[in-house]
Amino acid sequence: MVRSVVFCFFFASLSIGVELLEVSADKIYANQEKGYTQISGNVVIIKGDDVLRASEAIVKTDKNRKPTFYDARGNVTFKITLEDKRIMRGKAQHITYDALKSEYCLTGKALVQEEGKVNALKGEEIILNTKSGYASIVGSKSKNGEKKPAKITFSLDDIKEGNKKKNGK
Repeated sequence: MVRSVVFCFFFASLSIGVELLEVSADKIYANQEKGYTQISGNVVIIKGDDVLRASEAIVKTDKNRKPTFYDARGNVTFKITLEDKRIMRGKAQHITYDALKSEYCLTGKALVQEEGKVNALKGEEIILNTKSGYASIVGSKSKNGEKKPAKITFSLDDIKEGNKKKNGK
């Protein structure tokens, strides 16, 4: 199937230049008047260094065609850079991203891991705010009804290093 590529340009807030959003997929339907783009088949969405891959996605935009909300389904994976420059990779069956809040919501075997570190979040649902670093994790139930806990893994060395920076050492 022929892959389609659509380029949408929009101004990022507090930015001098133009930021590029690249969307590629097997099929793309866009309605600029309604601020709605439906994307299906081998979806790849790239914005700067951030990448999202899924089976299908919906992107909603404001009147200036700036993306405000993403809804991706089907073996979704992503790589994002947080405000503090840490790189996070994640996956889930369903991911939404509210661009106005800078907040991801992952559901269905959700996992978020910091690149190059052991730091990870795992659960049935994860909410992650890329500006504040806020995270909320909910565990799940297995097929036999057994509860699986939400999990956080982090390096104590990172905490020690953070405390040294706070104390000016």
